[in-house]
Amino acid sequence: MAASGRLPGVLNVDDLVDDRFLVLDYLGHGRTGDLYKVRDAYSTSEYALKVIDREVISKAAWQNFQRESDSVKAFSNPNIVSLRAIGLHQQMLPYFVTELVLGLDLAELLGCEGPLKMKEALVMVSQVSSALSYAHAKGVIHSQLKPSCIFHIESTAPSGKNWKVADFGIESLWRLDAVNNNIASGTSASYVNLNASCYLSPEQCLGEQPDARSDIYSLGCILYESIAGYPPFRGDTPLATMALHHSQDLYSAPGYKDITPQLQEVLTKALAKRPSDRYQSIELLDIALAELSIARRSVLASPAVSNIEKDEVDKPVPLVQSDNERSPLFLKVFAIFSVCGLLSALAYAYWLAAQTGEVIQTSAVGVPGSTRIAASQLQERKVSADPASFDNAGSLVRMPMPGPQIVSASLLIKVPYCTFRIVDGQKMRCFKFPTDVVIGQIVTGDPPLYYRASGNLRFRLSDELTFIPASVVGRFPRCLERFLKTDIHGILIDSEDEDSKTLSAVLEMSEVQLLNFAESKHLDKIALKKLKNFHEIKVFIGSHSEPTDGGFLAEINDWVMVEQMYLYHTKNILPLLKKLKNAPRLRRLTIESSPLQAHDCSALAELANVERLDLSGSHFNDNDLLLLKKMPHLTSLQLDARDATLPVIDVLRHFSKLRTIYINDSAIKPKAVRSLREALPSLTVI
Repeated sequence: MAASGRLPGVLNVDDLVDDRFLVLDYLGHGRTGDLYKVRDAYSTSEYALKVIDREVISKAAWQNFQRESDSVKAFSNPNIVSLRAIGLHQQMLPYFVTELVLGLDLAELLGCEGPLKMKEALVMVSQVSSALSYAHAKGVIHSQLKPSCIFHIESTAPSGKNWKVADFGIESLWRLDAVNNNIASGTSASYVNLNASCYLSPEQCLGEQPDARSDIYSLGCILYESIAGYPPFRGDTPLATMALHHSQDLYSAPGYKDITPQLQEVLTKALAKRPSDRYQSIELLDIALAELSIARRSVLASPAVSNIEKDEVDKPVPLVQSDNERSPLFLKVFAIFSVCGLLSALAYAYWLAAQTGEVIQTSAVGVPGSTRIAASQLQERKVSADPASFDNAGSLVRMPMPGPQIVSASLLIKVPYCTFRIVDGQKMRCFKFPTDVVIGQIVTGDPPLYYRASGNLRFRLSDELTFIPASVVGRFPRCLERFLKTDIHGILIDSEDEDSKTLSAVLEMSEVQLLNFAESKHLDKIALKKLKNFHEIKVFIGSHSEPTDGGFLAEINDWVMVEQMYLYHTKNILPLLKKLKNAPRLRRLTIESSPLQAHDCSALAELANVERLDLSGSHFNDNDLLLLKKMPHLTSLQLDARDATLPVIDVLRHFSKLRTIYINDSAIKPKAVRSLREALPSLTVI
């Protein structure tokens, strides 16, 4: 069912792209742009259409992609997500159209289910190898291979899954820009995030041209993570991760000792630092893994291998045996261990209660469970595909947080809150929160709707979810570990339910892209130091009440991904403004109630990409304001009424791109507004 109303991004339902592709729904946002579900007016088939952010690529890079995409459009392989079309909508909006894949990508699957079993991993790599072998024979290198571009679709095949590789040829979108700027293809901070850097080959990290052996290295990293549960090389930042690709040995990687010696041998060769030491073709890697698979089946077929050992390799061992396998001794041992386990869980729960001085309520769901979720939980259910489905109604206004809560032992469970399901062709996030305690609120939509994080909630995968923590999170921070890294888009602090422990706990969720501290009363330097671990921040909103030091903000984060920044009562702002010069995506900046000097305005003028600037309450003289006319894309400026004087009006005449001026004073007289409009007829005065 197509969505209704305005969609995120630049397109809406029923928009017709290039008089051919009808927009049906919004699927999500990637690092290069927005993704939509569309119908081809020529064939009525449904596809995925991706709009590329114009800021991400240059005109020359787009033309380069158009030339190189011809070979990719000719691809015909069952393990490759096919490229159908590329174009410029209205001669200004670059896009490309691919096969619509209704399934989870490998990154989502690993986050939900945990590591794959050996058999599943080998099937996956075999099918990805088939895709790479086909592309390499056509002269196309992927060079951006990672779990998020490997999709699995449920099928009737013996493995139960069919794997497809997406994004062939996409690397050429930014390769030209990278070369022109003397930056490694795909290694610029503007193009690579922490997750993507985990799969780059050592030569790509040095800026060398990738070849087929680079894809082999990336696939080796993916195979390692699929079985061990961790990428072999991952640092705190993209640059630190790229350094590990050169300096860290595989045997010191996390989870290495849990991998079988036979697979260790294959991975060691695939992940060799020098390309000449790796498998020299993807076919040779596939052969090595096929031999490993044959040897593994031979071992399993051996009479010396017990049925239990086979089960441990091929399928989970059942927790309860069938009736004819049970014995009185087994039942006695099982009963003893069950009682001991229950007593241990209760003892641990009451120990936690003693640490916090609270009573813990036990229930049937209070026993810690497995961190691995059964694959059956991913199957399609006969449920409605509404944007959200929930046990508690949403509210247009923020709901009050519950008072002091009787903390439940359900907070000790380790199973993730979220599982993924495909419902009516849509990927859905399905949350199962505790029902006897409220850990906070979930916010989504525009206008925003607020849902208590209690019971069952379901949202589209494209919905951006913001989490407002309750104070119980500060006392039991481990409950946040049950969120998957991709569950929460942003964090919002509620002043009524905030304390230093709660703030400290949520600042461990370093994968979020939005941080809203507007109401925070505990945003001190100790808390802010944790921002050094946040590498994906797109929106940052500072505290309205706590003064902030711009120099300290500049030290703790590179801010290279930030798109919107709102600062209040900020002193020493110059170091931060200099740092923001390296933020190519910054479009909106608020500096409110902060002292600005001439050198600050000069630094502001260097922020070439800022389009909207709010200087309410930040006083400056006319000459300082004149410096801002150098900002080439500034279209909107917000000032206090007392700053909108005749000399300032004369200054504003020099702003060639300025289109809107906001006067931040509801008490300004209509006559004054009319005077401004008459003095500046080319501007919209609000």
